Amino acid sequence: MIMGVVAANLLGGFRFSVQGVAIDVALRRRVRDVLAYLVTHRRVPVPRDVLMEAIWPGARPGATRNSLHVALSGARQALRVASATPVIERYHDSYRIAPAFDVWTDVEQFERECSAGRRAEVAGDPSALSHYETACQLYEG
Repeated sequence: MIMGVVAANLLGGFRFSVQGVAIDVALRRRVRDVLAYLVTHRRVPVPRDVLMEAIWPGARPGATRNSLHVALSGARQALRVASATPVIERYHDSYRIAPAFDVWTDVEQFERECSAGRRAEVAGDPSALSHYETACQLYEG
C-alpha cells in the first residue's frame, strides 16, 4: 500500500518533499547527501558500508559510523514533519526509502522527457520540442 510520494529535486538546488510537504535540510549537508543517495539508489537497500563510503570516502569506519548515525537521525527528524510513517527504513544493515512511498526525481523525469523527445524527433512528431522544453524546465542550475 502506497502511503505517499517522496519528491526530490536534484538538478540545480536540492529540494526534498514528502506528500507535498517541503523538508528543511538547508543547513545540513550530510542529511541532504544521505537523502539524495537513498532516493537515487532506492531500488535495493543500500548497505551501511556502501552509504558510509559514498558520503565519507576513505574515512575511518568508527568515526564514519557515528557520522552516518547522526545524519540518519537528522534526516528522520526532518522527515517526521511530513509523515508519521517512517520514510527511511533500516533493512538488516542496509537503509532504503520505505517501499510504502512512491518516489519522483527531477533527474528521472528529465531523462524520460529527453527520451520521449528523441523518439518523437526520430518519428518526425512535432511533439519532440514540447518534451525537450519540459526537460529544460526541470533543470534549475
